[in-house]
Amino acid sequence: PCQGGVLPKSESCDDGLDNDCDGKKDCWDTDCASHSNCVDSDGDGLPDIVDKCPDSDNTQSLYSNIYGCPIPKADGFDIKPDFRSINLSDVRFFEIGKRDFGKISFGGRRLSFIRKTDGKYVRFNLDQHIRIFHNKVEIDSSQLPEMNHPSNITMYNVGFIKPVIRRDGLNCSDCRVISYDNNTLIFSVPHFTTYDIIEGNPTCNNDGVIDPGEQCDSDNIPKTCESLGYSGGMIGCDEKCAFITDECFFESPP
Repeated sequence: PCQGGVLPKSESCDDGLDNDCDGKKDCWDTDCASHSNCVDSDGDGLPDIVDKCPDSDNTQSLYSNIYGCPIPKADGFDIKPDFRSINLSDVRFFEIGKRDFGKISFGGRRLSFIRKTDGKYVRFNLDQHIRIFHNKVEIDSSQLPEMNHPSNITMYNVGFIKPVIRRDGLNCSDCRVISYDNNTLIFSVPHFTTYDIIEGNPTCNNDGVIDPGEQCDSDNIPKTCESLGYSGGMIGCDEKCAFITDECFFESPP
């Protein structure tokens, strides 16, 4: 085809060939726009016949990946896979995080980031429902039940002598420390909620001098809410020389 002086044929739209020699095959040729094989019901540029998510929300078609599925919203993370090039129904070795603070790793467990709402495929909002700060990680499992699985958490720049892992403010008895080296703590958790770490061997004497194992001391507070990963607010220091972040707030990226 397309050589030897033979006149080009019309595009057949279903044989994988460029029948009319215009450089476009099948459904990617405008001649096939009305062909039954080439209907693109959600307007994402991928024909329904090869679209894994053919009923995606039309308002989100700009965010579809090569399989036609809406990619998760994860602009606030610099550790993440290339959502545009992977099959979102079968994601393995998934990691998400922030290089300055930490990451969550799910190993070989299969995760799916495909979800329908009111009959339409919609985007996961990881920015809103996963929060990673200095020494603290949260996943809202009520909004992301697909991620409520055992995983490993890595926290960077910990700065403690004897870190203690807490779940929802209480010591986590079934969390397991995998390693703690060079201020990087890796530990396993059985499911997801809020995890943070505190100093297990406090040396605080409230003399205004930050000693090993202390985050702050009295009015000597070397960090801000923003430097800990929050959007803003007021930071404090408690009697155990640990940061008080109750008045820090977080706003997900627009």
